[in-house]
Amino acid sequence: MFAEQVDRIRQDIEAARAYLEGREQVKVVAAKGGRIIGWASGSGVRPVLELAEGVGEALQGASVADRVIGRAAGFVLVAAGVRGAYGAVLSEEAQRLLTRHGIVVQSGLVVPYIQRRDGAGRCVMEEQVLDLDDPEQAVERLRQLLRMD
Repeated sequence: MFAEQVDRIRQDIEAARAYLEGREQVKVVAAKGGRIIGWASGSGVRPVLELAEGVGEALQGASVADRVIGRAAGFVLVAAGVRGAYGAVLSEEAQRLLTRHGIVVQSGLVVPYIQRRDGAGRCVMEEQVLDLDDPEQAVERLRQLLRMD
């Protein structure tokens, strides 16, 4: 990737991050070309799936800021073709996945894995995609589990 491309990606990451941090109800936001192209609220991995579905092909080449990015959300971002990602909380597994797919990654707090809300182990959605390497297959599994078909 050329330095100029990386600079544009980082600018989009910063635009998405600023939007995210300024709006408590927003869970995930996408920016492209310096402007916000979509956002979603809610909990878990559903908002990033809804963002990908709602924005569609415009998400290709965009940057996304999310409050929590684990392996499950990471697969959604890879499948959507994003070029940059910021996770306020980012799992090590997601960081490796995104980097392996050429996505520019920034983060606040990096954790070994995303925990369940009650703190009793790994997030259920993370567990559901641990055995997968194919982003499309992972997204399909997540959509089925969340009954989004």
